[in-house]
Amino acid sequence: MFLSVAAGLVGGLLVGACIAAPAPVPVPAAGVVPTAPPRVKSPRARNYIDPSVPAGLREIVEGRAPAGPRWLGPLQANGGRPVLIYIAAGASSGAAVREVFHFHGTYAEHIEIRREGLAKRLWVGADRLTQTMEAIDELQTTTEDTVVLVYPLSAGKRRDSGLRGWTNQAYDRRWMDAEIEPFDQLRAAVLKILREELGVHSQEHAHTVIAEAHSAGGIALRNIAQGGSSQVDHYLFLDASFQGWADGCREATRASKDPAQVVLVVTRGGIADPLQGRDPWCAVLEHDHRIWEGRADWCVGRAHRRPPGSERDCRSLEENAQQWSKYDLWCQSLGDGMQADPGVTLIWTQVVHAQHPRRFAGGLGLESLGFEHQNEGAKTLETSP
Repeated sequence: MFLSVAAGLVGGLLVGACIAAPAPVPVPAAGVVPTAPPRVKSPRARNYIDPSVPAGLREIVEGRAPAGPRWLGPLQANGGRPVLIYIAAGASSGAAVREVFHFHGTYAEHIEIRREGLAKRLWVGADRLTQTMEAIDELQTTTEDTVVLVYPLSAGKRRDSGLRGWTNQAYDRRWMDAEIEPFDQLRAAVLKILREELGVHSQEHAHTVIAEAHSAGGIALRNIAQGGSSQVDHYLFLDASFQGWADGCREATRASKDPAQVVLVVTRGGIADPLQGRDPWCAVLEHDHRIWEGRADWCVGRAHRRPPGSERDCRSLEENAQQWSKYDLWCQSLGDGMQADPGVTLIWTQVVHAQHPRRFAGGLGLESLGFEHQNEGAKTLETSP
């Protein structure tokens, strides 16, 4: 079972009985999770979809079969934006619960059914959500856990102090920022809905909580870790190991008394491969650092000139050399398969970037790789397309 051996995790939620009549559900305020009620048997067959949710999102969630219990509506703990809470069909009574908080990538906050002529940035959100729900349904068939997917939507192009974002010039850098949208409040709101509306109840045992991100959603994981949350057991980066995100998450977890495991699934040569991908930032920083070492004297008084053998001017070289001093250990460890860091597991794959939600959401497919033996030898694992 994915992660269960590696971290010694045990389940902490029990599922409830009784079919409840559909009725509007008020949006719960963030707060302290109530004391657990008596043990019950199975999830309630309950579906609630707030009428304010965009049509494309409603269509996908309403049409999902088999029909596991689900709740979809705005939550203040996610900035008032929609959050899907989906219990995979086939959940068994009394099972441990695996909570999977999935943070999507660029443009995926807009969910519109794909049709001819529709731009990719408008349909990619529907594709990613569908993939993730399909993976969660499949995962449920491979585990004794009850799998709960929590799928929040980002603010998309949220401006932050005039900063330019990664590819769309304004990616939501503040998603799950502890100052405005702390993860612990989101989880408290989700647990309240699970308990009161879907019949899933908390007990004394530890929960299995996975915070995972695809692509640019990785910044949300970094923000959660830097916010000091102690509720996450595993951070799962699905081709999301961009500069400052996965490494920033790992650095933040080191301060915890019981640090979460950081798991990197990276497509070789792909968009998030920092060594030889489309944006090989580790290789670039190291290269410029070496040039700067040999050309620092030449560059005195020549900040905007390019020294011999460099594609960048002296000022840029110096900046990258300074960056290398911050990232050299992380980048060197990546090249060595993270053997020296027991808090990080690196999984190389040939699965293309766009298919990561379908192949790996919630840890799907990783058990067969021997992932549970991450601290007993092979830290770098390979997956096929």
